[in-house]
Amino acid sequence: MNERNPYSPTIRPAKEQVPDGDTIARPAGLMIAAILEGWTALYAAYNAPDTLRQFAVLFKGFGADLPGATKLILAAPYAWWPLAVVGIAMAIWIIARPRITPAEHRRMKLAVRVLGALLAIAFGFGLYAIYVPIFKLGAVV
Repeated sequence: MNERNPYSPTIRPAKEQVPDGDTIARPAGLMIAAILEGWTALYAAYNAPDTLRQFAVLFKGFGADLPGATKLILAAPYAWWPLAVVGIAMAIWIIARPRITPAEHRRMKLAVRVLGALLAIAFGFGLYAIYVPIFKLGAVV
């Protein structure tokens, strides 16, 4: 009675087991995430100088003393470009490799996650630095 039932479901491991020398197809979701992160970083880097210049004029019109975080953001409008360069390079790296090894897949996932975290921290700090003076002035008025 060691016959296998042809109607029983096939048991597969939780993760795809691929020997290190073999390659797998690059997941489409990984490529889409890399493209979105690269585009977002490039868009932010391109628009940041003009946007920050407009906020500097706005803050100058208020005549208020600015916090250190706001002064830092306004003094470095081109600080977004390193993230854009890394994001575009990462997207090109992932797009150019349709077949990858499991180790390369892990590196690509790590790169997407790290850049995503860096972008989230940068955007969060930027929003904090720009809007804190506006909220403080609104509380005074």
